[in-house]
Amino acid sequence: MLNPAEKAGCSELLRLLDLEDVISLKNTVSKACVVAESLDEAISIIIMFSESADELLRRQKVKRDLIYRYLAEKGVVEDPTLDKPRLITRVLSFWNNGPGVISKKSPVKNPETQPKAPSPPLEDQFSSDFVAWFFPMINKLYQDPCYSEFGAFHFLPDTKITIHQASSDADYSEEALGAAPVADLLRNFLHRYKILLNPNPQGGVQIRTSPHGLMQLVVCGTIHDPIGQYLGTFEQATELVRDPTSQNNYKIQMLYLNLKTTRMYEHAAIEGRCDALMEPL
Repeated sequence: MLNPAEKAGCSELLRLLDLEDVISLKNTVSKACVVAESLDEAISIIIMFSESADELLRRQKVKRDLIYRYLAEKGVVEDPTLDKPRLITRVLSFWNNGPGVISKKSPVKNPETQPKAPSPPLEDQFSSDFVAWFFPMINKLYQDPCYSEFGAFHFLPDTKITIHQASSDADYSEEALGAAPVADLLRNFLHRYKILLNPNPQGGVQIRTSPHGLMQLVVCGTIHDPIGQYLGTFEQATELVRDPTSQNNYKIQMLYLNLKTTRMYEHAAIEGRCDALMEPL
């Protein structure tokens, strides 16, 4: 997973490519299952589907000369005979350690005089990326149930979903099993009720990991209608597993969505409710 500095650097570097090459690279990394409507969207998709910055830089479309040109534009003058693998090492060092480490235009500074902000833990970065990706995507379904960036390809074949809704006049659940049925149920539910899910990144997101690679997230937040009116609260528990048949990307294995649409709600109970949803891995 790319850290923030690598994401920013890859975004800058990819903008040096022709649009045709960016679209081609987007189709390669996403297996052409995600549509981009602009250069920015295509670059975001490439970064999202890349396991690491090193993997992205080794792609065939990212030529050796492109990396050299990028470093030169950043003021990092390198030996023009360096091969692509060594230039990749240079650019990764530039992104993660700063120009003083590899620039030949200025002397190397003492690392002790260059404090760096600590990188967020892997789990925190993963949960942040998931929230920033998943909820904006599904919130488009109330308006466009055929939104192309959402589909069965985000789920494992044996995925299960449970949607539980409780209100002053109803209390019921819907379930589905299998990638396509799960995608259809979530799509149809959000479109039918015209609701938006607004996650709370400040204390409303928790994550647990297992030694086997399973990721379990619980996200709490509020429910709104299309004009922003508050309708209630939700808790979503999601389990994700790497799919070895899809470039080892994470896919959703289980999704439990609990919605409470009564206006009388104890917001202080959100944290406790999130804890209760976290099952041992």
